[in-house]
Amino acid sequence: MIGERLLALRSSRNLTLAAVAQRLTISYQQVQKYERGQSSMSVARLYDFAQIYEVAPAEFFRELPPNAGLGSHLDLSVPGFADSPEGQSFLSAIAHMPPGARRTLLAFLRALPTEGTFTVPGV
Repeated sequence: MIGERLLALRSSRNLTLAAVAQRLTISYQQVQKYERGQSSMSVARLYDFAQIYEVAPAEFFRELPPNAGLGSHLDLSVPGFADSPEGQSFLSAIAHMPPGARRTLLAFLRALPTEGTFTVPGV
């Protein structure tokens, strides 16, 4: 789905694979793999695409199906997190979000690496 959005945005701006690849300093084949969904990418790389296409990163998640919400049960897989003040604040914030924002957040969370570590500047 994100790959389809990448392709649509590139096409709508009349950019070639080579032009996008040059701006990202990667091969055009790698851009093609992203567009075909054959390669995963970091959140930072997705942000780079957003900068090139002059869109908000959320633009990549607009086509989520309506049932892509968090559902009624959320397994955070962190013992005690849901009962902690931080967990309660997190869950409360999600519960008060509009459905479209929840779907965007879920898509963003699914795009994050599931192994290893990553840092978000300023957080």
